[in-house]
Amino acid sequence: MKRIFLGVAAAALITVSACGTQEPTTEEPVAPPATADATADAAATPTPDATPDGTATPTATPTGTATPDATATPDATATPTPTPTPAAAPELPDNVEGFNRVSQRTDDGVRVGLYRSADLGAVVEIRIAQDTNARDMIADLGGVNPITIGDATCSTQGDTICAQEDGDTTVAIATKQLPASTVAELTTAVIEAD
Repeated sequence: MKRIFLGVAAAALITVSACGTQEPTTEEPVAPPATADATADAAATPTPDATPDGTATPTATPTGTATPDATATPDATATPTPTPTPAAAPELPDNVEGFNRVSQRTDDGVRVGLYRSADLGAVVEIRIAQDTNARDMIADLGGVNPITIGDATCSTQGDTICAQEDGDTTVAIATKQLPASTVAELTTAVIEAD
């Protein structure tokens, strides 16, 4: 029995020593999976020297002609309002109070005559118009501050200009050589000669 006991003790000792010498196995830690580099390469630059090769050609060609479905016509035609033409002025007399007409023209419906008097050695311009007033005609000829002399309205600053109305007809006379009283009488003579 002593021998059995020694055998069992020896077996136990072998077992214990075997267990004590065996190194424990440890697993290697698993490395995490590699991740993609999230930063972009900042050194990349575009190449500016790329040029088209000029060989591209269009692949489609139109095959039909577009035509309108309908012709548009205006609903109404606008008619411009005609501009009224000024009424034709009466004719100027051939002569008046010793003044003979040398020339005559018409400017925008106003008859303009140049008269000369051999006796007075003076020249006057006589104008006759429809539907205008004496003060407007004086202003058109450059007259200012008109005053009444006899039956006429006259401006004596600069040239002498007198005008007189008779119904819808107005006569204006301008001169550099005669006084306002003579020109005012001459406007009356032209109206009466008409």
